[in-house]
Amino acid sequence: MQKHLHICWIFCIIFSCDSPSEETTAYVPEEVDETVADNIIDQPGSIQNEVILEADASEWLLYEGTIPCADCQGITMQLKLENRSGNDENRYELSETYLGTKEGNRTFKSSGYYQITYGHGSDPTAILITLQDRNDTHRMLIQEASQDLKMLDQNGKPIDSQLNYTLRKL
Repeated sequence: MQKHLHICWIFCIIFSCDSPSEETTAYVPEEVDETVADNIIDQPGSIQNEVILEADASEWLLYEGTIPCADCQGITMQLKLENRSGNDENRYELSETYLGTKEGNRTFKSSGYYQITYGHGSDPTAILITLQDRNDTHRMLIQEASQDLKMLDQNGKPIDSQLNYTLRKL
């Protein structure tokens, strides 16, 4: 009987040491106290300071706007695009808040990678941005002369509407 108990314990130990699954997520705080971050970064010789100095700096471009919604008051969109030179896979983060739904304001967040292509329709200098999330869903936007982004339909064509589908660069 004790032999069986020892074997059960061995199996429990082995299976409890299994590597984390893909569903494991890490908590990443959205806001960091700037004074704490400055103190860590500004300490001469600190490991964090050296790592930051060695890494290519990543800048996030921020776009925001409220687009039309069929069954709510509008969708406030906040799009952050990573701008990092020499990086083949630029990331994006998108927050969409549906305003005035039956359940109140509802926010959905998504992220993934974006790709830049040049040329659209008859304009060879147009800058087309394609967002691709983890579910392989694509969204297309075109950069306007003002640096703002205008949403395109699923086929990459301008949305035929008098309503505003523009995200302003902040």
